Amino acid sequence: MPRGGREGGGIMRKKTEDKVAVYLAGPLFSRAEVEWAGSLKREMEAALGERIEVIWPFEVASGSKGEIFQANLAALIRSPLMVAVLDGPAVDDGTAWEVGCHFALFGRRAIGIRTDVRKAGEAPDSRVNLMIEEACRAVVGEVGVLLRELAAALEEVSPPELNAIGPKAPEPAE
Repeated sequence: MPRGGREGGGIMRKKTEDKVAVYLAGPLFSRAEVEWAGSLKREMEAALGERIEVIWPFEVASGSKGEIFQANLAALIRSPLMVAVLDGPAVDDGTAWEVGCHFALFGRRAIGIRTDVRKAGEAPDSRVNLMIEEACRAVVGEVGVLLRELAAALEEVSPPELNAIGPKAPEPAE
């Protein structure tokens, strides 16, 4: 689905101080992908909505490629937690970038959900590419398991990370 034709395109909301921002990464190129991610967002909000604010790129911004990139990056930076939809024969390129960015820049592991029965990893027990799998704290196959994993991740978020505002400072050299 073209980004300009989306119903939810808008401006990122101001951060909600008492809620943890959770970035929902995943492909948004077909009606089915948008409906699945929207359903996942609603389920997360229904289960944990008093504790989380789900940041979904579909609702973050519209406009030029640069504007969309900057708005999504700002949302990613302020989200200490991420849920990533990993369905498909291979993980969506943009989703892979978001998972890698979240891990490399901030040391944060995503929670992946893969309902696709196809195998996409290098090892017999892999569900996705090893670089994605290792950047995830878990790759689950059901929404209920995802919600339990997200609830556990919420318990591990320290107060300064509740709504992160940028990359972690590098450790001082000894």
